Amino acid sequence: MFSDWLSSQMDRVGIRSGRRLALESGLDEELILDWAIGRRVPPPNEVERLARFFGVPSGDAQTLRAQTEQILALSRPRR
Repeated sequence: MFSDWLSSQMDRVGIRSGRRLALESGLDEELILDWAIGRRVPPPNEVERLARFFGVPSGDAQTLRAQTEQILALSRPRR
């Protein structure tokens, strides 16, 4: 899940809160919190920003984003 990747990256660089990640990365705190708890996944351009911030290649994160997006889509109730 993308949220697991985000959590591990935050731990790796010593960031313990979504607020701090927002302040340091320039991303929106509410969105980061949604991503961290797995409620939503970031769009590809935000994944790219996160990967650059954490200093990692974006490929694995993009793959996780796409997989998580599919899982979330399947778990949403159909109307």
